[in-house]
Amino acid sequence: MLVLMRLPKAVHALEDRARRLAEAVRVSGQSGLEIVAGGRVKHMTRAQNDVLATVFGEVRASRGIGKSRALVATELREEAPAPAAAESTARLTVRGQQRDLALRGIGAVFGGAGADAGSQLLLSALDPAAAAGELGTLTPRWPPHWIWAAGTG
Repeated sequence: MLVLMRLPKAVHALEDRARRLAEAVRVSGQSGLEIVAGGRVKHMTRAQNDVLATVFGEVRASRGIGKSRALVATELREEAPAPAAAESTARLTVRGQQRDLALRGIGAVFGGAGADAGSQLLLSALDPAAAAGELGTLTPRWPPHWIWAAGTG
């Protein structure tokens, strides 16, 4: 399977994408995976090569054209680690009581597994709504098993 993608600036995003693609190939029974990830040279680091090397046996850079080049990763490793979310806890006030809230974050999510200012603002608005019973009236459009957030960079 050949995957063409833009090389993300965040190393954690690249790691997450590479691991998820490798896991998808393993589950589907495909024979192999090759990633060609292009990006601007000014945003590329050796850490991106190292991240791809944890999932692939061979990682090489193409010759640059203008200010861009590509990383080519081949030979999927059998023992490559599965994708994992970063985990942490945040101490928040819920219905007037201090509680620990488990947080999970994947690559390219702003704030990762930490409670940033936007998350705390959202939770502070949800707390009064939950206490007033307003959240029970919402009808989800999809099964609310997971809420995923992804960044663009």
